[in-house]
Amino acid sequence: MKRLILPALLIPLLSACGSSDTSSSSSNTSSSTSTITIASETREALPSIPDVAFNGQYENTAPVDAGIGGGDSEIRTEDGAIASSPDLASSASDSVSGGGVSGGVSIPAPPIQTIEPGTLTAGDYDDHLNPHLYQNYASDYLQSRGQWIDVPRIDFNNRIQIQVTDNAGLPYPDARVEAGSSQGTVKLFTAANGVASLYSELDALRDSFQLRVIAADGTAAQQNIDLQQALKAGTIQVSLDTTAEAANAADTPIDLMFVVDTTGSMTDELNFLQTELSDIISSVTEQQSGIRIGLVFYRDYGDNYIVRAHGFSGDQNSVQLNLNQEQARGGGDYPEAMDQALQAAIGADWRDNSRKVMFLIADAPPHSDRMRATWTAAEQAREKNIHVVPVAASGVAEDAEYIMRSVAALTNSRYLFLTDDSGFGQSHAEPDVDCYVVTSLRKAMIRALNSLVSGSRVEPTDNDIIRRVGNYDNGKCAQTNPPSDDIASTVLINKSNSPNGEFTQKQTRTITSQSDLDDALQQYSEATVTVDFTAGQVLLIDMGQQSSGGFSIATPSFTQADDHVTANIV
Repeated sequence: MKRLILPALLIPLLSACGSSDTSSSSSNTSSSTSTITIASETREALPSIPDVAFNGQYENTAPVDAGIGGGDSEIRTEDGAIASSPDLASSASDSVSGGGVSGGVSIPAPPIQTIEPGTLTAGDYDDHLNPHLYQNYASDYLQSRGQWIDVPRIDFNNRIQIQVTDNAGLPYPDARVEAGSSQGTVKLFTAANGVASLYSELDALRDSFQLRVIAADGTAAQQNIDLQQALKAGTIQVSLDTTAEAANAADTPIDLMFVVDTTGSMTDELNFLQTELSDIISSVTEQQSGIRIGLVFYRDYGDNYIVRAHGFSGDQNSVQLNLNQEQARGGGDYPEAMDQALQAAIGADWRDNSRKVMFLIADAPPHSDRMRATWTAAEQAREKNIHVVPVAASGVAEDAEYIMRSVAALTNSRYLFLTDDSGFGQSHAEPDVDCYVVTSLRKAMIRALNSLVSGSRVEPTDNDIIRRVGNYDNGKCAQTNPPSDDIASTVLINKSNSPNGEFTQKQTRTITSQSDLDDALQQYSEATVTVDFTAGQVLLIDMGQQSSGGFSIATPSFTQADDHVTANIV
């Protein structure tokens, strides 16, 4: 197989920077009564997500029988108590070599390296800010994997955002939202930004449903909603004429849970958390009071333990001690017991009046036959207003990225992922996203936490940013300016004399910055190409691979007509 590369084609555009995809907002005025109003604007239509039916056949990811008993097994809690669960199985101990036993295979522990504070690097991505891109991403994944994995799905075409404000027009967090469903009543709470998201299919909303929103003092707004009208608008604005002020963000207690995969491949990430936890907590407690921290560690069926849980504690030293005593061991096959860990974490004693955030630090998906159980756990987190922030570590592939991004989107959160910029640890797969900025992982986690607690997105400073990818604009992948009439906007491939075989993994990329161009060309050429991005962009055409049968492939000409360029391949 030969990888065949076409040279980059420079197409001058009117503006290289593009226009920001900003959304307008209108301030609500004070009113004497609570009101519910369906937005008058029609939202942008998004790409559809295919309805891919599960065929009942799971991928064979179940652990091999290694003498696992068929009876109840154990979840160990912080006080050493044993909680019985019929869904769990456990082996007696780690192997004598220090690794875990999974499927009868001894997994040696990787060498432990000391990580200096601030070493690991990460990006973050919010699918709620980029619904058009999420629809395309989910559609591609479902069509390729949905037949044989019982995967969850959300559809932003079915999303109805309930935006709740008080009588001063300020976002009102923790308002109770109730919506009539064919399966009963959907009950949610608004996040710190005053928003809760309903999904017509996921929540089985009636064609005409009653929406009721209640403030802390009992003030309520209630109205019958036409589902199609609400879907057309995508937003319902609720103004509560409440005398009870929403709790100040600085006065709202925080329940912070870390759910960590502690199988052998997670050594670097566990070491990071052990090194950085105190700094992460300190950065929050400087502005916040009443923070409690919980820990849930998990491995897989057949390991020394499946879930080891430490309940919420306000004693940071005790939390750090429990964290420092943990080691990354075990594993063996790719999937892990993520569903069991989420169930244990969600079942912790979260306070009703707290801001609830859970960091899920993992590098593998649940077993394919536990995808639905993982999704059920995410739905329970959503009902409790727990924001799940995945941190995708090294080894994350498409199944893990999809389930983690889906859980983040469902719980009104964002997706964090480690990058190779630190040069430390194992290689990290590039996420299937169009734009992001890279900072230290510590700062990315702190920004995510502060954003969810305050209800306002926190952006990195220029000094924090290590690398930029794509056309990033405050979390959105901004659209570039449309080309003028005499500029080609579409690239067509004309195989005028194609050799044997078909091209695979074809792609075209529009590059809008020198740093992105340098990154893109690393895999093609050692030569540097400097482009004036104030006057143009670079269109990179990659023909992918094909069995060339010994023939060379060339691009003798490019022709332009109307709104497209044709690349002639011989």
